[in-house]
Amino acid sequence: MRHLWILIIGLTLCCSVAFAAEAEPFKTKVNLVLDDGTIMLYAGTKKGVQIGDEFELVRNGVKVGTIKITKASDLASYAKIATGDVKPMDVAVRMATGKPAKAAPSDADKKKADDKAKAAKDKDDAAEKDKKSKKKDKEDKADAKAKADADKDKDKDKDKDKAKPVEPPKPKPGEEPTALPATALGLSGLMLMPTADVDGLNKGTVAIHHNNASSDALDYTDTIYGFTYGVSKNVEVGYMNMTTSPEAPSTATATVSDFKTNIISLKYKFHEVAPAGKGGNLSTGMDYDYAFGLQYFNMSSLPTSVTIDGGAKVTRFFVSASGAMQQGTLHLSLYTQSGNLFESEYNKAYDGFGYQIGFEYPLGNMADTSGAIQNRLSIIVEYDDKPFYLGVLQAPSVGLRFRQSNFSVTAGMLDVSDSGIFSLGGSYHF
Repeated sequence: MRHLWILIIGLTLCCSVAFAAEAEPFKTKVNLVLDDGTIMLYAGTKKGVQIGDEFELVRNGVKVGTIKITKASDLASYAKIATGDVKPMDVAVRMATGKPAKAAPSDADKKKADDKAKAAKDKDDAAEKDKKSKKKDKEDKADAKAKADADKDKDKDKDKDKAKPVEPPKPKPGEEPTALPATALGLSGLMLMPTADVDGLNKGTVAIHHNNASSDALDYTDTIYGFTYGVSKNVEVGYMNMTTSPEAPSTATATVSDFKTNIISLKYKFHEVAPAGKGGNLSTGMDYDYAFGLQYFNMSSLPTSVTIDGGAKVTRFFVSASGAMQQGTLHLSLYTQSGNLFESEYNKAYDGFGYQIGFEYPLGNMADTSGAIQNRLSIIVEYDDKPFYLGVLQAPSVGLRFRQSNFSVTAGMLDVSDSGIFSLGGSYHF
């Protein structure tokens, strides 16, 4: 019986030692700490160390940090510090195990994976080739349709060209004068009315005009000088100073003094409605432009025989249209004007809406040896419904204009149906 108890006690002690040995965690030492911070342990997969294992570092019985295995071979493993500090000969006690490294695929598995990848690639290549083929077929059809439409449009254009009246040749850019002449009232245009044309950026004219009225109804002379200037491609400004010298009646005992009129003008041209020479606006082949603007008249130094409350000041707002026809150019201007004029009955007649209409007809072009149009002679006809500045109503006028690349001269008769005012003007273009 005594021997039996001794045997039981011995077996119990052996099992306790075995269990204690099995429960004790794996320990090793830190052998090297490399310059890049890599920690080397002389314990590898043969001792059960795996990638992902976590070790606690103990130095002199005190925990100083933790590390984690990043690479493992048969005889050694490598780790990176996770927390704390590490030195060679620190005791590394495993706290947790990682996953064992996957076994390298066999040659058969590699071949199978390669075959699968090749089949997938061949399938993608075939799909891409089919997609490109369909896209090319679609593009070919679209190109064929576009070509057919272009041929159809070309045939239509040919038919239009056949039906369209033959237009006279137009000068090339730069062959025409740089600007239209300035009218006697400022702004580029005919003799009196502004047109839809503008000088253009940094282009303009300086002008001088002389009007002579010698009739039973009117007896005076006007001397006018000023300029127009294009402040942008579409905006033109103008200024004219008019000195009027009335002739005193033979029965008058007092001398009639001169009086002056300052005219400030502004014109804005809309962008061209159709390209020049294309005739895209009307079936007749006319190209036309629009402009709007204002003119302000301020009469000062009035003769003592004229009395106006508040001074003689008139404002005119206008809209102009100009159309280049087969032969010549048609101009139309609608305006409204208001202000203090000479006498009440005239003020009432002049006030409100009015219109101007004009036509410039070329009598011929004179070209230089290169064929560029430099000189042009044309006849001008225009009509003003309410020309208060002439002192008349409903004035038809006619004139002759000669234009050259740098200057122009205009001579004509204003209000030919009644007073017959002779007008002569010249402009220099810059």
